[in-house]
Amino acid sequence: MLTEEEKKRATRLEKRRATQEAARASTSEQMNAKCTEKEYENYEWSSQVYSLHVIVKCTVTAYSDCSQLPSTSPSGVYVIQPKDTHPLMVYCDMNTTGGGWTVIQRNNGSGELTWDESWTTYKYGFGDLLGDHWVGIEYIHKIASQTIYQVRFVIYDATYNMRYADYNMFLVDNEKNGYKLRLGSYSGTAGDGMTVPETSKLHDNKKFSTRDKDQDSYGGNCASGYGGWWYDACVASNLNVKSSLNWHKLCSNCLGSAILIRPSSICKVA
Repeated sequence: MLTEEEKKRATRLEKRRATQEAARASTSEQMNAKCTEKEYENYEWSSQVYSLHVIVKCTVTAYSDCSQLPSTSPSGVYVIQPKDTHPLMVYCDMNTTGGGWTVIQRNNGSGELTWDESWTTYKYGFGDLLGDHWVGIEYIHKIASQTIYQVRFVIYDATYNMRYADYNMFLVDNEKNGYKLRLGSYSGTAGDGMTVPETSKLHDNKKFSTRDKDQDSYGGNCASGYGGWWYDACVASNLNVKSSLNWHKLCSNCLGSAILIRPSSICKVA
């Protein structure tokens, strides 16, 4: 027998699946009307890159991120073209706190993804843009290098309450420098899970590691047990895991997450 909480969660998941199916149909119609698939020369795709993430040639305006969409645009999958890279598809959240957010990660904690992926797969992305996915650390770097960005970590705690952690600056360095993460000041309701001043648990100013590329300061490899992330030795928080998502002092069995970025309002780059 299912408990009442389990029944409620099953109902929420079923509603989410129905919403995703409707969004897929709508997105398919939009893409068929506006874009045509085009192979990108001299570019190798990982076999695990999500099916929606295709190279496209569009007849509409090329936006550098979701913040450039008209404010009346609905949330959904859009084609953007960040500076110095090819067009790519992302999910744009146009509802949360003013909208204009580019979603770079979503994880409901119980989906099909294991999150135990290689460096190449984490570099170029995997999953389903309308469900659990990781955009790709290379593309996150490209997007967030265009101006000063902010980031919102959305966390659903153990009772499915939505909490968030905002950092007013967000930057991911290039691959040569290990895709090092740099964050600004914290605000929010989830607690600071990324810049916590505790030995071995700081994620800010740390390089990205995966199971086959160890760049942490731990004697072993943090990513071999926790998935790709910015590690010290090892975690205060990690949202890239199959289950038991962790956010420092909030929950060690968080039920879901999303990571959203958009240009910051604290300063502008000419």
